[in-house]
Amino acid sequence: MTQISLGTAQFGLKYGVTNKNDKIDISQIKSILDTSYLSNIKFLDTAIEYGDSEINIGRLKSKKHKFNITSKIYIKKEQLIERDIHKTWDNMLKTSLLNLKINQFDSYFLHNPDILVQKNGKVVLNWLSSILERKLTKRVGLSIYSSDILHQIPLNNFQIVQLPLSIYDQRLIEDGTIELLKNRKIAIHARSIFLQGLILTSVNDWPSFFSKEFSEHHIKFSSRVNKIGSSLLESVFRFIERQKDIEAFIIGISSLKELKELLSIWKKVYSNNGSYPISFEEWSWHKKMDLDPRLWHKN
Repeated sequence: MTQISLGTAQFGLKYGVTNKNDKIDISQIKSILDTSYLSNIKFLDTAIEYGDSEINIGRLKSKKHKFNITSKIYIKKEQLIERDIHKTWDNMLKTSLLNLKINQFDSYFLHNPDILVQKNGKVVLNWLSSILERKLTKRVGLSIYSSDILHQIPLNNFQIVQLPLSIYDQRLIEDGTIELLKNRKIAIHARSIFLQGLILTSVNDWPSFFSKEFSEHHIKFSSRVNKIGSSLLESVFRFIERQKDIEAFIIGISSLKELKELLSIWKKVYSNNGSYPISFEEWSWHKKMDLDPRLWHKN
């Protein structure tokens, strides 16, 4: 069964291009963690860059909560020439473990894997291997935006990849990346399944920097979903349910109410995974400027 990974960016900061809410109130975080545990959510996805998310998780999660926690690190190019830089990275990782009150990550991702092909990039590779050997994490992984980097680095050093995947962003299905990872027995966690909320939101509430063509594409898809008596949220989960090669998918939320709604629809989809009258392949979008958050606000 494909698992849910609860994204926790909003436990520590305001996140999402369509999000109008502030970060989640501390009292709600505890209820969200309790509900997630009781709903058999296996993973929590966090990062040291998510404000005080890690501290809040560590403070509020119960001892009975047996979550697999994944995190990530961003390594700057200028760090590669610093002496004993691995000690700095060790401190970052160990601070996260301390904040979360755990002894080991399930997975620890390199957020910018292109650093591996820079001069002295092997320092990063060696350090990632060392945290695996020291059992600070069960798996080391890559967080990617495209497949290009996978052909330039030794994949046998990694056990998991986090990648973007949605109805509109099917690039890594189409170019064979997901098949490649499956064949290499590398686990896959899908992120951006809602495309930071865009897929669930009317174009009237989209930021103005997205292309007119992309807005029209979304209007047409929304109309198709309405025509069959479904919802945009259900359509996202129907798409994800068909992706049999992923271990988990990340959902971001802004409230306990939102989490309960998502869980209700996911349960409905997973318990009734029959036919769904939409061919998702035809709704794939191919303009990178609309799909890659790193390029947003520059259109």
